[in-house]
Amino acid sequence: MGDYHFSTTFFVVAAAMSLSKRKPAYLLHRPTGQARVRIAGKDTYLGKFGTPESREKYEELVTAWLSDQDPRHVALTVDDRGL
Repeated sequence: MGDYHFSTTFFVVAAAMSLSKRKPAYLLHRPTGQARVRIAGKDTYLGKFGTPESREKYEELVTAWLSDQDPRHVALTVDDRGL
């Protein structure tokens, strides 16, 4: 028949890559000027884009997510979201 070694290896590597976590991007929500991060399909607004406070909140959320904690348990108040 054929040599299936390459295709099997490819799928194993592809599956392993999809299981690894990449650090989500710190993004600008242009209509509002807010910083945001998308984790597990959910956008979290962090405050005014580029501020030290929004960067700190971003790092807290991403650190919690990368360490397998639930990022929803990181305390955010209404004021933190710039509302």
